[in-house]
Amino acid sequence: SVGGNVKTSLASAATIGTCEPGKINTGNQEVPLLQVGDFYTTDVDISVIKTDDLDPVNPGDVITYTMLVHNAGPSVANNVILTDNMDPNVTYVPDSWMASSTITANDVMWESISITGQTISTATDNIYMKIGETVTITYKVTVNADAPATSTGGIGSTTSCVTGADLCNFVNVSTISDDINLANNNYYQPTGVKGLNITLDPS
Repeated sequence: SVGGNVKTSLASAATIGTCEPGKINTGNQEVPLLQVGDFYTTDVDISVIKTDDLDPVNPGDVITYTMLVHNAGPSVANNVILTDNMDPNVTYVPDSWMASSTITANDVMWESISITGQTISTATDNIYMKIGETVTITYKVTVNADAPATSTGGIGSTTSCVTGADLCNFVNVSTISDDINLANNNYYQPTGVKGLNITLDPS
């Protein structure tokens, strides 16, 4: 949590010339953090959308999902967390998660994830998004053989999947900052699954 002072320490020190032993202290210190409330009260507008590359699909197909996370400002968004809920009828493809930010130095913050059951979450503490920054994330899933197959999919929405969608993946983005528009923090992406065509030989 953020307090009025931030504890710091000097990891290492080097000297040029001579220095009297014991005069360099690498111990802990406290640095005052001004305007702590700004971490929580600055206005931001973060959003997320999600698309699938195939719709409808067949059982066994691999779907690539693409998510775009954006901070429209007007301030830096602090402690951003992305949580993606995969449909129970798909299986995550190991090591398929990839993240790329419009601010290249920030890529690494989005590359670490944790997976619990069907839920994928960013695992880096204190992810921040600069004003105007967009992060593109992709990952892959395999459609399970026993997934519902009615070819019901369609266009994504910020409110829900279409009724009866065969697959429905849901993503949410949140921040500790004051998000002035919560309506664009969720996205639901439905995908239809085609049934197998079986031809019977009357003979």
